[in-house]
Amino acid sequence: MLSLAGEWNPGLLARHAEALDLLWSQRLAAVRSPDWTVAALARHDERIEAHADGLVLAADEADALLEARLGADEVPAALGAAHVLLCREDARGARWAEEAFLAASGPALEAFRLALRFAPPERHGAALERAAKAPEEARAVAALAAQAFHGGLGGLGQPFRLLDLARSTETSVRRLAWEAISFLGADALGGGAGASLRPHLAERFRASLGDPDAAVRQALLVAAAWTRQPWLLETLRARATAPAPDDLPALGLLAVLGTEADLPRLLEVAATAALGPDRFALLGASGRPAAAEPLLDAMGSEDHPSAVAAAAAFRTLTGVDVTRGERVPLREAAPDDLDARFVETVRLPDPGLARTRWQALRRALPGATRLCQGLDVGVGVPPEAWALVDLASRADLALRCCFERRTGPGAAELERFPRLGADETDGT
Repeated sequence: MLSLAGEWNPGLLARHAEALDLLWSQRLAAVRSPDWTVAALARHDERIEAHADGLVLAADEADALLEARLGADEVPAALGAAHVLLCREDARGARWAEEAFLAASGPALEAFRLALRFAPPERHGAALERAAKAPEEARAVAALAAQAFHGGLGGLGQPFRLLDLARSTETSVRRLAWEAISFLGADALGGGAGASLRPHLAERFRASLGDPDAAVRQALLVAAAWTRQPWLLETLRARATAPAPDDLPALGLLAVLGTEADLPRLLEVAATAALGPDRFALLGASGRPAAAEPLLDAMGSEDHPSAVAAAAAFRTLTGVDVTRGERVPLREAAPDDLDARFVETVRLPDPGLARTRWQALRRALPGATRLCQGLDVGVGVPPEAWALVDLASRADLALRCCFERRTGPGAAELERFPRLGADETDGT
């Protein structure tokens, strides 16, 4: 890109930066959201690119603004600045980006960890190699995760460093190490150096299953799915025997990856009111047609959170939004409740409409064994489905395809920036 130094209004540059704060904040929440599609995210990414380009083109004239935002307490603000720096093509900008990453801490380091996924990887390979060997674990895991995100690790010893970081005393480092292993995926462990890593990875999985942190345990289980660990389903099934609310994320994986024989377990969990409304999401994620009936029943519940959760799961299963009418409070507030005016309001589902739509869908797809937003995905994912389903469902389908050795996007592809071109239509 050519610099247009001397032609930039400081107010315009500030507006670019402020817009990036909001856009990155929205994107971080969108990539696993049931409210976003690939096409919507592609349009969003175009807006990010447009505002980032405005700051990249300004080059040195944006330096003071970027430096201030790198020191922000909020990750989205620092992320916007880190992304711009990493995308600058001038030598000074590239050097500054690498020096800032190698010195960053707190929100700035988190911002660079994320920004390195969305910048051209070939420009900063040497800095990532240095950081991957750094004694600071948080910086090393950020670099290794970026390398894994872009298709693999550098030196032969780096995968083993990643396994060492998976047993760090720092909770966030352990979680990010497992996330990076998800990015590597099963194919990276198929031969050569990957084959030598496999037994060590299996040992690290076994040693870490009892991690004291719930988020780390979930990241580990997700990594086990992306790397096709043969013990995973039985481990998830064991969690369904006497589940607590903290087990619902793991049982969500069982819903996505399990067989039809696992449906009775999921139905029992969904019938356990003590687990809260989130239990209904398991039925939607399972895709099993037999899950529809309990959802239809739950949509008529007087418990508003349960009715709304069941409707959301029904939408995951069928693609049909059956919420109707005026908004009502999600919970009842006592007369003396000072927070009553802040209670979230929702539209309740129409159980009759839901049943009518369900009967129509079953007539249209009588032989379907697994559904996702009204599409038959029992014997494979139709190519058009990757663009049609929401991002949460897309992630579930991709994980199932990987686990079942079918073609689909990898863990990194689900987040890659920008989502343009072929990815908008066929998920590749």
